[in-house]
Amino acid sequence: MKSSDSKAVRVNADYEIALFSGKTGPRIINESIEFLALFLDERPLYSQKSYAPEYLRHVEELTGRTPEVTLDGVVENWWGPLTDLPKEQRLNSKEVIIPFSPDTTLVSVAEDFHPQPVTRYLLKSPYGMSGQNFHIWSPGTPLEALSQILARSGRLIAEPLLERHRDFSHYVLSPDEVICYQNLVDARFQYKGTLFSDLRNPTVASLSFFSEHESECWAQFLREFALIRDFVSEEGVGGGYSVDSFSFVSQGKSLIRTITEINYRKTMGLMAWLLSKRFAGDDTWSLFFLVRPPKVLDVFSFIQRRVEKVPGLFYLSPGDTRFEVFFLTAPSAVIGWARLAELRSLLPGCEFPVEV
Repeated sequence: MKSSDSKAVRVNADYEIALFSGKTGPRIINESIEFLALFLDERPLYSQKSYAPEYLRHVEELTGRTPEVTLDGVVENWWGPLTDLPKEQRLNSKEVIIPFSPDTTLVSVAEDFHPQPVTRYLLKSPYGMSGQNFHIWSPGTPLEALSQILARSGRLIAEPLLERHRDFSHYVLSPDEVICYQNLVDARFQYKGTLFSDLRNPTVASLSFFSEHESECWAQFLREFALIRDFVSEEGVGGGYSVDSFSFVSQGKSLIRTITEINYRKTMGLMAWLLSKRFAGDDTWSLFFLVRPPKVLDVFSFIQRRVEKVPGLFYLSPGDTRFEVFFLTAPSAVIGWARLAELRSLLPGCEFPVEV
């Protein structure tokens, strides 16, 4: 039983829905990641989901702490606080990136949009989760079609659709501590995992593709990133946010887009960092990733029996959510990828979306 004065945490995973509409996010989205709080927060987890006893024992074995799940008591949001709504809305809206991204436009009516003749564009909601509610705009499409999209979606952010190569982020933990990591995403820009190539030095220099760009390219990126940090600091925020970026190819040259959005809240990349701090020990490489579950009746037992002897592997999910969630550590990248290959062979019925 939890003490009467202990606050529970609610993992409000679809944070943007709650922040911009006041609605409660779908349970299926919250429950797809809420169990991470059982590994990273000592407070009880507020949840409507019934977790199997064998899973809770599994959590206890990994954490050394008896997990608590409750529907009672005072609740605090864990993903993002939803307390200072004007500030949270301002810093989480994709509109905030426009001063730092000259080719990004806010489109309220079709006449705001001035596409270049041979350029494809990405149109996305300023207020939604990444990978949701976006449209691809092709050259020659009549503006009447844009009016129809705006009528359904409201305002849009328009930016050139670039040939993305690698996604990465910086999480500003505090004014004195910033970490950098690579994000794994699918073709629809949806999150699939986070890679730390060197936990001792989580900077751009540790990214797997760092050497693919000239030093001046990274220097320019770091200058622009410093300006973004200054802007957020002027908003009275010293930490607790990420800046998302990516590399892309244009006319055969590798370039970097400094910012696609700011997330003033917890992120999956932060989860990967906190799991690394808790579980990696002396290992210097870590990979946090999502896998499509196999089509079997008891997913948790099926996976647990097969993976329990893989070194450095932590199986985190309960077996009945949208994705199976794993955390893998290793003393080097070579050993890490070999361990991932071993896991693939043990779970042939799973869809592994991990590509680096």
